[in-house]
Amino acid sequence: MRHLGRFQLGDRLPVVVRTLVAGVPAWPAAPPLAVIYPLGGDLLDERQPAATLFLGAADPSAITGLYRRAVFLGPTFANWEGRYVLTVRWADADGAAHTRAWTFDVVPGGSSAGDITGMARVIRPGQDLLLVQRYDESLATALNPR
Repeated sequence: MRHLGRFQLGDRLPVVVRTLVAGVPAWPAAPPLAVIYPLGGDLLDERQPAATLFLGAADPSAITGLYRRAVFLGPTFANWEGRYVLTVRWADADGAAHTRAWTFDVVPGGSSAGDITGMARVIRPGQDLLLVQRYDESLATALNPR
């Protein structure tokens, strides 16, 4: 199983898969289904998936069988930092099932509210602050590291 890397809360996990039948790109019977499970110790807990989503075709007129989607590692992933398993399943036109699986880590840091999209310096007596706006449009303050 290939490891995709380490991601913080608020990051986006790029999921890209090429559906193949006998080694040749082909369209599946339905869009591939991606399911993300937390991996506790050596056991995969299939009862509680962290996310379930369908992948969309990247460019159906130009590339056969290429699907992609960015998974937002938001509040759903804040409950458990650690290793996750990403599985992508699809069935070809003949009904044969195909599965691919990868692992990735959610590490401490970041924010489940998402990336910072805007920032302004606030000058106050005694201490300067940074006012930040996150991807989910919430506002927060941070200390200026200077």
